[in-house]
Amino acid sequence: MIRESNIKDAEGIATVNLESWQETYSGIVDADFLNSMDLSKAVDRWTGFLNDPDVKIFVDVEKDTVVGYIRAEVKNGKACIGAIYLLKDYQKMGIGKELLLKGLDYLKQQNYKNIFVDVLFDNPTKYFYQKFGAEPFEERTLKIGEQELAESVYAWNFE
Repeated sequence: MIRESNIKDAEGIATVNLESWQETYSGIVDADFLNSMDLSKAVDRWTGFLNDPDVKIFVDVEKDTVVGYIRAEVKNGKACIGAIYLLKDYQKMGIGKELLLKGLDYLKQQNYKNIFVDVLFDNPTKYFYQKFGAEPFEERTLKIGEQELAESVYAWNFE
């Protein structure tokens, strides 16, 4: 069931975030960086997001456990999908699509016509965004740990 998140979801969201990063970015992001990710620091970071008025997070909860989330936000005046992750066991069930549409709908209701998402170039899930109408917008470099990685920015235009 998808619902708006609350502060009690911070640990569940952080857990999904860490597990998803370790699964999704294995072989892309340096293993030492992935292995050094800390749950308590992640909970603190997500608590900050949950308290930020420019951020709206929706979660999918199955059997009282957060299994996925989307973070829709406004950064520097631009509407963005800041993150969307779903535990591997819950992928390919339509939950990711529902989360994405929920985040996009929220930002469109805030009168944003252009919505952006950043995706590591080597992340195969970038095609997920294309499937739902996002188009390549620009390429840039992102530093994660000690690595410089290529990143693609995709955009939806709802005008």
